[in-house]
Amino acid sequence: MASKPFDDEGIKTRENLIIENGVLKMFLLDSITAKKFALPPTGNAHRKYNTIPAPAPTNFYIKPGNKSPEEIINEINEGLLITKLIGFGVDIVSGNFSKGASGLWIKNGEIAFAVDKITIADNLSDILRNITLVGNDIIFFSNIASPTILVSEMTVTCD
Repeated sequence: MASKPFDDEGIKTRENLIIENGVLKMFLLDSITAKKFALPPTGNAHRKYNTIPAPAPTNFYIKPGNKSPEEIINEINEGLLITKLIGFGVDIVSGNFSKGASGLWIKNGEIAFAVDKITIADNLSDILRNITLVGNDIIFFSNIASPTILVSEMTVTCD
């Protein structure tokens, strides 16, 4: 959806593999951040009409796995299917993540009931480490997309 031949600094864009098999392979870099890392820019400079360029993804997604969402749900003894996230709650420096959410509670591989006004929280690095399954249901509604992901554990609280 956001493909273009050149980024907003005129650098040729290309496909960049950020994480492979759970290992961080690279960062998205514009010219300024590339210079700080002593690396070449990755073709990911983005700017608005009144800003200087900054690194940003063009098309960013998690490659789909081979299980359907239904197959993933069937494997869950007890858990939560998040359908909506609310608010802003990510500290990029520490990696701490906390957001309001709503969704569907899963019990014995089946949807049991709807839940609302809950909070999910964890650290981004722990969330990435706890991904156990990736679904095959990726749909692009914007330039950033993800299939269903099973995270083995997170903190869930309710009011």
